[in-house]
Amino acid sequence: MAAKENQERIWELARKWQDDSITEDERKEFNDWYKSFDDTGMPDLLGDSPEALKERMLRSVMKMKSNSDRAAAQTTFFSYRVAAAAIVLLCLSVGAYLFLRPSIKYSAHKIAVIKTDASPGRNKAILTLSNGEKIDLDQAQSGILAREKSAIVKKTKDGRLAYNNTALGAGPNNGEMLYNTVTTPRAGQYQITLSDGSDVWLNACSSISFPLAFGENERQVKISGEVYFEVKKNKHLPFRVISNNQIVEVLGTHFNINAYVDESVVTTTLLEGSVKISQLNQPSAKFLKPGQQSIIQPGKAPINIQQVDTEIAVAWKNGYFRFEHADLQSLMRQFSRWYDVDVSYEGAISDDFFEGQIPRSSKLSEALKILELGDVHFKIKDKKLIVLP
Repeated sequence: MAAKENQERIWELARKWQDDSITEDERKEFNDWYKSFDDTGMPDLLGDSPEALKERMLRSVMKMKSNSDRAAAQTTFFSYRVAAAAIVLLCLSVGAYLFLRPSIKYSAHKIAVIKTDASPGRNKAILTLSNGEKIDLDQAQSGILAREKSAIVKKTKDGRLAYNNTALGAGPNNGEMLYNTVTTPRAGQYQITLSDGSDVWLNACSSISFPLAFGENERQVKISGEVYFEVKKNKHLPFRVISNNQIVEVLGTHFNINAYVDESVVTTTLLEGSVKISQLNQPSAKFLKPGQQSIIQPGKAPINIQQVDTEIAVAWKNGYFRFEHADLQSLMRQFSRWYDVDVSYEGAISDDFFEGQIPRSSKLSEALKILELGDVHFKIKDKKLIVLP
C-alpha cells in the first residue's frame, strides 16, 4: 500500500476507534499498525477501554522515548519514528479524546502540571470602514452594520460579514474606489462574503482590504497573514490577491495563501481550479494545478512548486492544527497566534519533527500535553509560553 494511502487508512481507523464504530477486524488492523513501530512492548489495543488505553499508551510512549535516548546514536530516523508514533496516534486518540472528555486528567508524574492556561481562539475581528470608523465584529449584533454608497454591510445570524451583491459592478465613487478592511487579532478568525459572492476565511493575525464594489475590469484585494478563498467564478472579471511581494490571479477557484511576515516563505496551495502566481516587479509567472503549492521567498526568485497534501494547508479552516514533518518553532508560531501568547525558549531548541492533528478547540494546556509526549516541556506564565529544555 502506498505511503499516503496507508496514512489515510490509519486516520480512518483512528476516527472509527474514537467514535466506537470500529469492527473487530479493523481494531486488529489498527493494533497491528501500532505495534509495527517498535518491538519495545507496545500495548495491545484489543479490548482496552479508552481510559485504560490512554494510560497504557502513555506508559509505552515514555518507555519508547527512554529506549530511544539510549540508542540515539544508531539512527536519526528511529528518533523521528518514535516521535511520529507518539504524536500521530495520540493526537488521533488521546488528543481528540481530551477534547471529547476534558474531565480526564493526566497523572502528574507522567506529564508536567500546567497551572495556568489559555483558551483557544474564536470568531473575532475588527472592520474598518472607508471613513475610518472601526466596528468590533465580535460585539456587533447581527443585522445591518453600515451603508456605504450602494453597498450594504451586514453581520449574518451565523456570524459572517456579508456585502450586498448588488454593489458588484457599481464601480468607483466619483473616480475613487472605496475600501473596507477586516483584521483579525491573535486568537481570532473570521469569514467574509464579498460583494461578488466570493467567500473568504481569515486565520488569526490576518487582514484583507477590499473595495465595496469591484470595478468593471478586475476584482483585486490585498491580504496579510493567512487567508483561504473560494472565489466566485467570473471569466470576464479576474480576481487578484496581492500579498507580501506576491500576486495570485484566478477566475474562480479555491486556494489558501499563507503570507505571515514571521514565516520565511509565502505559500499558495490550490485545491480547485487554476491560479497564476507571480512576484511583484518580476515578469515571470507560474501556474498551479490542484494539489500543488507554490513557495516563494520574498524578494528572491524563483517560484518553486511542489505536490502537497492540501488538507494540511486548510486544516486551520476546518478546525485543526495539522502538521507533517513540522519543527517545534513552526508549531509554536501557530500556537502563539491562536492562543494569544508570546513564546520564548530556555536552553537549546529541540530539533525533533512532529506529525499529527490537534483540534483548535482544545485549550492550550491540552495541546501542550500531547506535544510533551515528544519529550518537549513547557510552562505558562501570564500570557507567555516558555519552552523548556
